[in-house]
Amino acid sequence: MAKKVSKTAIFDGTGKGDEDMQIRINESFAKKYDEQKRYEELQNLKHADLSDDYDESDSETDDEDGDQLTEEVDKDIARTLKLIRKKDPSIYDTSITFFQPGESDDDNDSDGNSSDDDAKLTKSKQKKADKPLYYKDLVRQQVLAGDVDGSDVSDDEAPATTTTTYAEDQARLKGEFLQSLAASGADGDDELDGGLFMKRTKTSAETEADLKEYEAFKELHGDEITNPDEFLNKYLKSGVWKEGHKTRNQHNHRIQAEDAVDDSEDEEALDKADAFEHAYNFRFEEDGGGQIQTFSRHIDDSLRRKDDKRKVAREERKARKALERLKKEEELRRLKNLKQADIEAKLDKVRALMGDDTGKLTAEDI
Repeated sequence: MAKKVSKTAIFDGTGKGDEDMQIRINESFAKKYDEQKRYEELQNLKHADLSDDYDESDSETDDEDGDQLTEEVDKDIARTLKLIRKKDPSIYDTSITFFQPGESDDDNDSDGNSSDDDAKLTKSKQKKADKPLYYKDLVRQQVLAGDVDGSDVSDDEAPATTTTTYAEDQARLKGEFLQSLAASGADGDDELDGGLFMKRTKTSAETEADLKEYEAFKELHGDEITNPDEFLNKYLKSGVWKEGHKTRNQHNHRIQAEDAVDDSEDEEALDKADAFEHAYNFRFEEDGGGQIQTFSRHIDDSLRRKDDKRKVAREERKARKALERLKKEEELRRLKNLKQADIEAKLDKVRALMGDDTGKLTAEDI
């Protein structure tokens, strides 16, 4: 069981283990961390448009005050612009240098511009220090820099981890697949592995026919072809290479006869398979299911009692309406006749009072 150490024994600085408790710095990790921080600072300066392209190996600063803009530089700029406007072919020549480095540049390279570089670098660091660094930003920077482990384990203890791109993974998988396919094709048997293509073996009849053709060829041309041109001329003149040649047709007919398939047997087998499939698929259907059964609205020999109450009611209502209409018409004619008689009586009175029997006063005049 481990010995329990009190807080006072740890922090009072009087314990026996003060000599053993020392902080050791992993130099390789510190160097790697410094390089990573420098890379992060340069990336942040580039994103913030404050980068001076500062590098330990090649120190180069921007001339913000225009100290390096001398008369020679102005002449070089004017000459270059003139060539560009004229579209001179020399502007496309990479071997030509349009701007010659001046003495100030050489001096800056020799002494390193220590004062200006230190001041600008300090200014950029102060501006960058104000911006907080979040965990997601740190992880992204580590991934971009290639340091994805982020642990303080030494290089000797930590295993080397390399990340590959998607294209590299695909290429590696493709190579492994092709290697395994070639190995299986070389070691495996076609029949056991279920190969798609198999080498066709000749029958005894085909072998004998080939031997006969070879013997005839030897008799005609000999064992060795001494003159290839003469052999080619004979071959072309004989027409053996043609499709309709006798020897070629015999060979083709023999192969076709061996490879021919009895189509009648195949057709019968296909018909039987189709009949079985049709019977199996429609085994649950009833006979006559493809026809729609219909029935007549009027059945003469039916024993059902006729129910025509609504029909009789419709006929009675129709007759009643016709009778009422006839009565109304007769009443209107009677009233019209009475009105006409009343008008005639009034006209007679008027004519009698006027004493003019010859007056042509009629009901239409009124």
